[in-house]
Amino acid sequence: MINMTGMLGRIAIAVYYYIYCVQNPAFITIFMMMQMLVGTIVMPFAPKVMEKLGNRMTAIISMLIQGGSMLVLFLGPATNVAFVFVVLVIYGLGYIAGPCGSVMMIDAWKKSGKLFTIGYQNRLRTDTQTLHKSCEAGELGEIYFAKAHALRRRAVPTWGVFPDKSKQGGGPLIDIGAHALDITLWMMNNYEPASVSGQVFYKLGRSANGPEGNVFGPWDPETFEVEDSAFGLVKMKNGATIYLEASWALNILKSMEASTTLCGTKAGAEIHHGGSYPNNELIYNFAEHGQLMEKTISPAGVVDFFEGGASAEGVAEQSQWLKAIQGKGEPLVKPEQAFVVTQILEGIYQSAETGKEVFF
Repeated sequence: MINMTGMLGRIAIAVYYYIYCVQNPAFITIFMMMQMLVGTIVMPFAPKVMEKLGNRMTAIISMLIQGGSMLVLFLGPATNVAFVFVVLVIYGLGYIAGPCGSVMMIDAWKKSGKLFTIGYQNRLRTDTQTLHKSCEAGELGEIYFAKAHALRRRAVPTWGVFPDKSKQGGGPLIDIGAHALDITLWMMNNYEPASVSGQVFYKLGRSANGPEGNVFGPWDPETFEVEDSAFGLVKMKNGATIYLEASWALNILKSMEASTTLCGTKAGAEIHHGGSYPNNELIYNFAEHGQLMEKTISPAGVVDFFEGGASAEGVAEQSQWLKAIQGKGEPLVKPEQAFVVTQILEGIYQSAETGKEVFF
């Protein structure tokens, strides 16, 4: 968190410096391009460096490199292209820290002896719990292909800091895409990504006609800084593949979020939740007696004087967390699992920015 805050602060200072002090906005492009180019080259070496020096020391060295180079840049002849080029190469070396911020958080948790979890409450829905039991029982066989769905047609959140990249960090990919990916990885019980490639789009969010029909009301396209849609292809170490799709605004007919499609060697299954689906759907598909079959959850029906229904997933999440604190069980969402979700999402952003596949 400290490293990310520092990085965003340095970018903001650089933008202000080149626009208002040097009065040459063209240098902003050089600044962003060079640091990311060098960062892309050095980041694959991050795991080895962290292993040798330790996460804390790697983060300290990274911040010293980037902070020192920025100081030299501001004090030196910043209108000299060759000077700026050399300094930014040095600045880019600071990206050797890679994902050490998240790793340090995991390390701090392990040393603390405390409980730590992440709010992925969609695991506690009735449909996701049912499908997870099927996956644990091996009813789908080996799940080798999956889709994580987090698609909204026009449902851009217009309150708070959602459109502000410096405060939010990203758009639908880290907002609702994280939940869809978490469900999918949890069903597959596969947390070993090998590589990821992806693309993010800044289309409807910055279009003058983009806000039309938004369920949360209009937004200002001039101040909309995050992506409005993102897509990623994740290859796992065992060869399995996951396609992730996330959007706040996309010209589609069918929308859903916190949903998944699983394809196994014995059967397949799909969860449709939210958006175009007022009621959650869990559909299994398989072959039986020479026929292609489908199986769904049967509605509970109506009983006099009893409304029925299970607790909302948010309440169920609180309940299982309190039980874990009381020593009556383990937290459902493990920090290591949430770390992999973050790792994949960051990889998609990095792949989109560099145009290259990111390897883990």
